[in-house]
This record gives sequence, C-alpha cells and structure tokens, in this order.
Amino acid sequence: MDVPYIRDLFDTRLMFSNIQTEDSYKNAYRIFQGLSFADLDRQFGALVKILPWNADLLGIFEHGIGVIPVNPKALLQTQQGQSIHLYGSNVLESQVSVINSDFGTIWPESVIQTPIGVYGVDTYAKKIWRYTQANGFETISDMKIQRFLNDNIKLKEEDK
Repeated sequence: MDVPYIRDLFDTRLMFSNIQTEDSYKNAYRIFQGLSFADLDRQFGALVKILPWNADLLGIFEHGIGVIPVNPKALLQTQQGQSIHLYGSNVLESQVSVINSDFGTIWPESVIQTPIGVYGVDTYAKKIWRYTQANGFETISDMKIQRFLNDNIKLKEEDK
C-alpha cells in the first residue's frame, strides 16, 4: 500500500452542530455535517476538556491551557463608511490562544468550573492551578500544600 500516513487518532478534534433555532421542530444540536469540525494543533497533547469561556471555549489539554475562538469575524469598511461583520466559513479556528503551556491535566474530572474561574489538578507536575478573569493563571498549590502533593501523588508515566 502506497499511503504515506493514515490518521487514526483524533484526540484534538472538535465537532460542532448546526445553530439551534428557537421554537423549531428540528433539534439542530443533533445535526452534525461532514465538515463541521476543527482539528487543533497537538503541541500540548490531547484535548481533555472543553468549557465555555465568555463567547469562546476554554480548552484544557494534557500539557497546556488555551482559549479557542468561536465564530471569528472580520470587520470591513464599505465605501459609504458602514461597518460590516463577516463571519468566516470556519466556526472554530484551529489556532489556540495559549494561556499556559506548562500545566494541564490528563483527568477531565479534575477540572472544575466555578463562577469565579476554572480550577484543575496536573498530576504530572503535581500542581493545583486556577484560571480566573481577574488574576489570570496561578498555581495555587505553591501557596501551602505542595509538600502534600509531592508525597501523595505517585503516578507512573503510563498511568491514566
């Protein structure tokens, strides 16, 4: 067989459905078109969890955290001076705005979203982190409990 590469791992693929119309008989959340997806870059590992973040998505990867823009739009000026918003054919961009490239998680259950922000546990780095709108990214385990995490998290590289 003369195929140089067959992709069979899609752990960074985001699929999206049609836009839901209120009071419509058809449920658009169940309709996925063949090209309604975006493959994100694998530089931070697999995509573990997706959370809503303002008008965008917050993507938690194995080794990083980033914001995934939804419905990117361009603003154009007409000859009459009016502004027109153009929505791209891609609903999701494949480029992620990196928040932190050092910490992430392999456990989707270890990421919690609260009204204040998003909290998570990186068992590889043995850190507890949070991301808030006001303070940005912080490792909160450095404040008091780092010794407890170092003594009690015993994972091998193969553990999932």
